[in-house]
Amino acid sequence: DDANQTGQMLAALLGWPQATACSKLEPGAGEALITREIDGGLQELEETTYWLELLVESGIVSPKKLTSLQQEAQELIAILVTCSKNAKEKK
Repeated sequence: DDANQTGQMLAALLGWPQATACSKLEPGAGEALITREIDGGLQELEETTYWLELLVESGIVSPKKLTSLQQEAQELIAILVTCSKNAKEKK
């Protein structure tokens, strides 16, 4: 079992760039924009915070019940944004 490392090892040996766990690939002229799972997680969190805000603003759920969830979602967004920025800087 190669533990799914064959592609990465081959790319390293050939000196080629590589990407794993992409959820979206947009080819361009001479380069490609790759969305990784971390970026997808960020999108999901942003959508979650939107729906939490909508629940509060519509009066379906009291702000008191969702405050801790909203704070936690914002903290997770900050963490993922930092991880994503760090990963892009290292490439």
